[in-house]
Amino acid sequence: MTLREEQEKVQAAVSHSLADLREDPWLAQRVLANAKGEEPVKKKLSATMVLVIVLVTITTAALAVAAGKYFGWFDFYSEFYGVEVPEVAQQVMKDSGERQFTLGPVTFTVGELYCDGYTAMASAKISLAEGDDALVTGDAPNDCIGINSEGGDAYADALGLPRETTWAEAAKQLDRRLYIVDAMLEMPEELYGSESMFGAMTGSDGRATCFSMYSMNGKAYGEKVDATMYLNVKEYDAERETFSEIAEEYEHLPIFLEAPIDMKEYAVPENTVITDRFRLDSVKAVWMDAGMYVVSSFTALDGATEELAEELLGEVEPVQENGEGYPSGLNLTDTIQETSGWPEITTWRMTSVNGIPETLFLTIPEAGGERTKIELKLKEE
Repeated sequence: MTLREEQEKVQAAVSHSLADLREDPWLAQRVLANAKGEEPVKKKLSATMVLVIVLVTITTAALAVAAGKYFGWFDFYSEFYGVEVPEVAQQVMKDSGERQFTLGPVTFTVGELYCDGYTAMASAKISLAEGDDALVTGDAPNDCIGINSEGGDAYADALGLPRETTWAEAAKQLDRRLYIVDAMLEMPEELYGSESMFGAMTGSDGRATCFSMYSMNGKAYGEKVDATMYLNVKEYDAERETFSEIAEEYEHLPIFLEAPIDMKEYAVPENTVITDRFRLDSVKAVWMDAGMYVVSSFTALDGATEELAEELLGEVEPVQENGEGYPSGLNLTDTIQETSGWPEITTWRMTSVNGIPETLFLTIPEAGGERTKIELKLKEE
């Protein structure tokens, strides 16, 4: 069974049983990819990235969408996650320009590019030739039209269809063609971090935007990163419930690599050990246009395994003095791990902190499920 077919099965269940709620746009893709242990096309997940499938649906605030407007990253983050895209990052995305690629009846306008070595992002606005009344979406055929935005609900209203109508049902009832599109950012395999995510949103007039994020390992260097944009267009026959391939392309998409605004290291108390299995060696803060990364280095001790590292080190969290976590950053993956240099392990976690704090607190797991908060001060320069 293909990834797309698995996606349809999972999302169809969510769409029909929870049609009046909003889904996390990344969820189905993240869950399916992690459960399979691999990514479609060229993407690969680490062997330890195997998660249990959990269907979670998030109710979001109403999203007011003006007719004729495409969604962008600012809309995506602010409305679904309450995360504000820093103005500097917004400007970087705006200055990245746009490139158009036409595959059959569909034109992809790729833009809002960002890459800082840890996170890479791109969006693609989807359009059809003037006069083409086909339906087009980055969702699965059995998703409700409004599954990822209030704009989709408004579009269902404009089509004269109930809001719980799926794209496949709409195509049959309106006797229109249905195009299913993918627009996914890919990076060189040696820069892969932990997972890639993609999603789509629909505006009130049916205009779709695809969003793609790629978690990297921090090892990129140079002026640009040689990214690739995977583009795919299929037509879905709602009567036969079959796909037919229209076009597929891999487009070269160089992205400027943003340099850190600032980078500082914290002093770590000697013999800071996590459950007698991992020693915390260093912690540094890397302030980028999109937010601050907390990068931590560990050494695996006797009895440690990569599976245990994934379980425990993912719980090492930077927090404020009152114990509350920092606001989420644009990279929605909680903690990313690099274990290729075992027994040395590097993790990084993004926050929306604007600048590097003089004092950083980390909560670390202890045996028995307890957590300890440690205080770190910047090293004297």
